[in-house]
Amino acid sequence: MKNIDFLILGAGASAFAASIKASELGAEVAMVKGPLPLGGTCVNVGCVPSKSLVRAAELVHLAGTNPGPGVRLSPAEADYAEIIRSELRLVDAMRHKKYELVMEQAHGVTVVEGEAEFLDPHRVRVGAEEFSSERILIATGSTAVPPQVPGLVEAGFLTHVTALASERLPHSLLVLGGGPVGLELAQVYARFGSKVTIAVKGRQLFARTEPELSRRLEEIFVEEDITVLKEAKAVRAERRGNLKVVTLRGPAGDLGVEVEEILVATGKTPNTRTLKLERAGVGVDDRSAIITSPTYQTTAPHIFAAGD
Repeated sequence: MKNIDFLILGAGASAFAASIKASELGAEVAMVKGPLPLGGTCVNVGCVPSKSLVRAAELVHLAGTNPGPGVRLSPAEADYAEIIRSELRLVDAMRHKKYELVMEQAHGVTVVEGEAEFLDPHRVRVGAEEFSSERILIATGSTAVPPQVPGLVEAGFLTHVTALASERLPHSLLVLGGGPVGLELAQVYARFGSKVTIAVKGRQLFARTEPELSRRLEEIFVEEDITVLKEAKAVRAERRGNLKVVTLRGPAGDLGVEVEEILVATGKTPNTRTLKLERAGVGVDDRSAIITSPTYQTTAPHIFAAGD
């Protein structure tokens, strides 16, 4: 049993910032790193790789449009595989510089490899090791969750994680989901040359934004030859040879969309299911997210929650 001043579950941006601040205050810190490399979502499978692709796709798009009278530009043949390899090299370099090197120099911070589970409100087990602490931070991040569509798993699909590492550019792509991740990657793929269709269950793209902004986003996508299908719920998927067919159900009936690849961007779920939070007295809602409402009376006031 190891007694730690501050125990952090997770190794993403929130966990990293908390560990550095705690070490500066003189605390002995243990940070439990799960499946993702140090740095969590942002540097590995989020902001850094996605914005690298967004910028590359923007350059290709600008080269293919006429910016003004007398200006003649033609898009060069983009090497998509090399663009992905370059993006991954950038991720490796930034993770090493901004996280790994900093953590090596952090006094009093120990990174523990493995999956954590609570034994009681003050004790956590990681593999064969046990840790106890008076202060525990849950910062385990989240994972993309596919919709429960019959045949989808068998047909195969991409998530934002696998999409950001795949060197293959599909000729056609169906994006399930109209949130920021789905919309961003839909435009990236379209600008590199994929024929992209976006299917959303609601009446507008980006459901959480103002209708006027959503309408403008849709106009831009249509201008870039992206098909937008609203009130379209995926009800079945299957593989037919090298292609995949997704049946979408809407007000006008069923529609089959045949594509080379499917990108699932329908939301994420917190990585808390294996933590055995009930042993710590931490409540969760029906999505397995940690309840952090000020009105919630936890029996474990020393346990805090943070995002990715």
